[in-house]
Amino acid sequence: MLPTFFCMIVSLPGLLLPLIPAKSRAMTAPETGQTKSARVYLNPNTGRFWTMDSEEGDNEDPISLHKYLYCSANPVDRIDPSGHDGDLVSLEVTADIEGSLSSMEGLAEVGAEATEEESLAASEAMEITEADAELGASESEVEDDIARTTLKQEGKSVRGLIEDVKKAKNLAKNIKVIPMPKSVIPAVCSNIKNGFLERHSPVLKRVNEETKVANRERALLGRKPAGVGYEWDEYPFASGAPIPASTGPATVAPVPWWQNRVQGGIIAGCYKIEKINVDTPYIVIIVP
Repeated sequence: MLPTFFCMIVSLPGLLLPLIPAKSRAMTAPETGQTKSARVYLNPNTGRFWTMDSEEGDNEDPISLHKYLYCSANPVDRIDPSGHDGDLVSLEVTADIEGSLSSMEGLAEVGAEATEEESLAASEAMEITEADAELGASESEVEDDIARTTLKQEGKSVRGLIEDVKKAKNLAKNIKVIPMPKSVIPAVCSNIKNGFLERHSPVLKRVNEETKVANRERALLGRKPAGVGYEWDEYPFASGAPIPASTGPATVAPVPWWQNRVQGGIIAGCYKIEKINVDTPYIVIIVP
């Protein structure tokens, strides 16, 4: 039943091919008309794969044993840039999206009345900002100070967040991650969640400073100020480019200004700790 259902879905024109990275779609053999998606061949006329997935699969996950399914028969919610269905990007990232979305229930809507804790966090962030300004600190240094102080009050740290999520997800050390703690920056995490829902990938790669500025300007083009105590936040991050590339505009929402600073400090801290350089890919994961 599963193979039949799968073939019915993927044979619809234009549904499957956009889910395969552009560099893979372009690999078409003129003599056969077959398109190679990394390690497997696809006949775009029928929407069927012609070669088996070389991944052995996992006996604990029966659907992974099927040799002809793309993204475990879930091409709408999953991505598989390598064409190797057991790939980290196909499995771990999808689990992170699903887990993140299901765990986001109960988050306060952006713009709701600030809680006492949030008001205190905003006041402390302002004190740090003013103190750092007197010392001539840069914007990145201010964000780092606000992030470290805010996380410390919650018994967290950037390094600790990274270690915890890698342990929880059983990720290899060479897999780069940027965890976003929803208990600390709920409005920011809500916007990231909405970005996932709008089909922006949780897999990003770092971009250079010039591209970062351009991304930010493009995301905020034509927008008025977010309001007193708020700033615009965008996903994908201005400093990142989604893999695969997004087809629509960034997801933008107003968030408390201090949450934006905490987010900036966490991103910068992860770039440093995880050694994420320009063009290095990483996964954005919402954590408790």
